[in-house]
Parts: sequence; C-alpha cells; structure tokens
Amino acid sequence: MSSASRTTLSAKTVSGYQPITVRWLRRLFNPSKSGAIESGPDLVDEPDPDLEREYERMLAEFAAVGAPLDGHPGARILANPGPYEAPLVDWLERSEHPSIKHWLLQLLGAVPDPPGFAEALLREYGRFELPDDWRWSVGNALYDLNDRALAPRLLPLASDARQGMAAQMPLIALGRAKYVPALQPLIARLNDPELGGHAAEALRHLGDPRALPALEQMTPQSDYARTARQRAIRALTRTA
Repeated sequence: MSSASRTTLSAKTVSGYQPITVRWLRRLFNPSKSGAIESGPDLVDEPDPDLEREYERMLAEFAAVGAPLDGHPGARILANPGPYEAPLVDWLERSEHPSIKHWLLQLLGAVPDPPGFAEALLREYGRFELPDDWRWSVGNALYDLNDRALAPRLLPLASDARQGMAAQMPLIALGRAKYVPALQPLIARLNDPELGGHAAEALRHLGDPRALPALEQMTPQSDYARTARQRAIRALTRTA
C-alpha cells in the first residue's frame, strides 16, 4: 500500500492542522446545531475531565519517545514519520474517546505504511460498542488501504448487521478486492436503504455476472443506488 492510495487520510488533510486543544477537539467532533466549526477557548461550556486527562497523558507519552504532538503535528510527522508510527497506532486503540481517535486516524494519514495499522483497524472495526461514526471512519480507512489480503477477515465484519452505515466503504473494498465469497453477502444488501448503492458498486468491481439477476430486480432507494445499479448492470452485461 502506498500513502498516495489513502485518499481520505491524505497528508494534505493534516499538514496544516491547527494547534490542538481539548476544547477544539470537542468542538470539531461535536459541532453546534449550526454545523459551524471554529476554534477558541470559550467554545465548550462543560469540560470533560476524563478527556483532558487522557489527552495530557497521551501528549506526555509521545513527547517522551521524541514524537511531540503539540503545534502542527501533521507537518512534524511528514518530516520524520518514524518515531510516530508505533505510538499513533498504539493510541488509536488505547484511547477511550472518539474525538481523540478521529484525530489520531487523521494524523496516521501522514505516515506511510505504519506497522500494525491494518490489524488495529480490523480490531477497531469489530468493536461494536464504539460509536457508529467512528466505525464508519475506520471502515473508510480500511477501504483506503486497498489491501486485498484483508478481505477474508473484512467480510464477516462488514457483513455483520450491527455495522449499519459503517459497512458502506468496506463493502466496496470487498468488491474491489475481487473477493468471490463476498458475492452472496453483497447481493443480500442490494435492497438495504443504507447499503444498497454501495453493494451495487461493490458488485460492479467484483465483476461476477451471476449478480445480474439480483441487480435487475433491485429496487433503488436513492439516486446514488440507482446510478450504482445502472453502472453495475452495464459493466456485468459486458462480461456475461
């Protein structure tokens, strides 16, 4: 896997990251009803002591191994990713707070092929007690890895009904991996209102014409699903 393939977690995302504060983290991942994201010390009325303690402990551990996270950590990681590899992956799983997890996941986009990253993502993706939006982000990162070797372990996780929308990008990843055992699980999700379009897109990538009858009977429930169905039917008809 090359860092260029991880489009969502690109270096561009983090290289200009503003100085991080606990309040900024909370505001970023818990925006107001207006949806505006700002920075500053007065944005959060109720501080979270547990979050602050974890954040300070994490900063201290990174500093102790020569991988500081203050200032603009994205730029530092890009310049010298080595010291950050292990602690970023370690804290991705250790953190108790989704806001910190999201931040670490973004920072990992500046590290080319961090050791243990794929394994950590698979474990996080299977933690159904964690918030849906976090597992969606993890699933998207697994898609960005574009590692076909992960497909046998990804299939049961992405097929689990508890994933909900978090299965969207992993389903496409299974199709892109040409993982034939995913055929029937993908077909089974064609009429799912949240996953149907992604299942159709995955079947297009999978390239197995046995999916054509199910695609033709599919009832799209969104514009995306309708377009994905049409694209899949056209592509599989050519290969039939």
